Amino acid sequence: MSEKIRNILFKYDVLLNEILGVAYGTKPSVLYALEDRTVEEFKQIFPNLYFLNGGYGSNPVDKQNHTPNYAIAKDETTAKDLIEAQNINDHISLGRLLGYPECCIRNHYNRSFSTGSKEMIIRSCENSKNFSYLLNNIFNFHSRLNDSKEHFDKFSIYGKQNAYVPRLISQLELISHIPCSYDCEDSIAIGEEARSLMQEYFPEETLRIEATLRKKILFFNMFEWIVFDGDVISKKELRYKDVVWPISLIDKNFILNLKKGNIIKLLEENVQVFNNDKHVYTFEHPLRDKGIILDFK
Repeated sequence: MSEKIRNILFKYDVLLNEILGVAYGTKPSVLYALEDRTVEEFKQIFPNLYFLNGGYGSNPVDKQNHTPNYAIAKDETTAKDLIEAQNINDHISLGRLLGYPECCIRNHYNRSFSTGSKEMIIRSCENSKNFSYLLNNIFNFHSRLNDSKEHFDKFSIYGKQNAYVPRLISQLELISHIPCSYDCEDSIAIGEEARSLMQEYFPEETLRIEATLRKKILFFNMFEWIVFDGDVISKKELRYKDVVWPISLIDKNFILNLKKGNIIKLLEENVQVFNNDKHVYTFEHPLRDKGIILDFK
């Protein structure tokens, strides 16, 4: 792939593995808010794909920016079906047209987006014996943002404070759906296909994406989590060398105190930070946002 094409793909907020998946037939279709001029550039790269303007979606930012939703597929029928499913909020058909596993679609079908990301993550964790990094969706907001302006404002802030790595911040996922579990075999197969396509066309970026997805995470809520270079000791304890990128919207004072320690322990009422045996800091979390440690491998 030429450097010109690489730069075009990286210039826009689209998942590279998804666009490549549709082009190579591993994914039936995708739906993105795109400007018309962007679509014209994409058509030059992928002349065999069909692009259908579906009008404005429910995203308040897209409405404000007058950015329409485009269905991208191999054929007109699939693109039309995707727009129709989106317009009537048919989440079952929408999931299937986006190539999500049936088990994952059914698992979260009755889970309203208004309940928030935390509950969805917990549900997936409860169903899991192992945590495949291929299914790490903590940095994936495409299928977890609801239609509130608050969510999109936070998403914008998150992007700005990680803007020093603009090419990678929107690519930190190999699946775009919410897995029914973090060891779902059908989802892992999708993640492996995405990784293979990314490795072929973007080998250097893929190595960094994989390394980030393998990091250990202390997760509180949708925009509040911490990524560690370290090892999980138990469900309630993690030993670490450093706090690493990407940076969420978590309390900055907490981050500063974490850098003074090397062990975190999750207690019922708070999070304790230690430097070996010495207590360093106590983080009092809201009861509704107790942390969970995610051990992606």
